[in-house]
Amino acid sequence: MARALAPTVKLREAWAWSMYDFANSAYTTVVITAVFSAYFVAVVSEKQAWSTFAWTAALSVSYAAILVTGPLVGAWADAHAAKKVLLFITASSMVIPKN
Repeated sequence: MARALAPTVKLREAWAWSMYDFANSAYTTVVITAVFSAYFVAVVSEKQAWSTFAWTAALSVSYAAILVTGPLVGAWADAHAAKKVLLFITASSMVIPKN
């Protein structure tokens, strides 16, 4: 049976990235689609008629930006062996207070 991973990739590394992606996807799905959307509609926009559309439009724009920039950033990270550096930067940007 042929190995799906490149010879230099350890199974442990592939498992770690898979679990990170799984956890990140679950968090995003729950928080973005259920928790924060309800908060935005009820609290931020005070249940205005345009609330749901505004939230959906904002998500659409952000996902389009990810669709365009994701492959470019991923290719750059692959070319420069900077996956862990980019992971650290993006993860840190989410946990550092923005005051």
